[in-house]
Amino acid sequence: LDIMAYLKIAYGNRERKNLFRIMNKPLRYIEREDIGEVFDLNKICHKYEGKPYIQKRITELDKDLNKISRMSLFLGINYIRKKIGYDECLKSKYYNDSIKLEEKLSLCDMIQELSKGCEDINQLAEMIKASEGNAAFEKQTSNQLMLLTLHGSKGLEFEKVFLMDCNEQNIPHHKARTPNEIEEERRMFYVGMT
Repeated sequence: LDIMAYLKIAYGNRERKNLFRIMNKPLRYIEREDIGEVFDLNKICHKYEGKPYIQKRITELDKDLNKISRMSLFLGINYIRKKIGYDECLKSKYYNDSIKLEEKLSLCDMIQELSKGCEDINQLAEMIKASEGNAAFEKQTSNQLMLLTLHGSKGLEFEKVFLMDCNEQNIPHHKARTPNEIEEERRMFYVGMT
């Protein structure tokens, strides 16, 4: 759950998997390979010298996380959804699938509502776990098969990944002719594997 990853980071959990989950939701142009073993937004920001638009987004993320850390869970979730733009991110991702969009927004509503009675993130996690018997919640969080392009998989992690059609003409693509284009194809294949 992306909202929980935002909250975990804001409240001090600096596991990389949480950052991988939210770093480009909404899009911040952070590359997975630019995240070191230790979670440090300042170090990540330095890697984008010469790209002020990315540095600005990373700095804004850091400020937003600091603000969330001083809020109640309910207000923090509201901030993530409205101010950071998580709801808009969902709308843009699922603009062709109104049913899926409605499901995702309903899940966000459910988590936000659950947060009202919680004192801390651990209690919220327990409430979410207790709600897993709820059919609507189960529908949102059940294991799913996801079909993604290599570009679409950036920043995501899965326990099992199958790369299809990994043969010449597909990867590298037959239109990639120059050394730079072939290198870009190689890089994208690496993104898919990792």
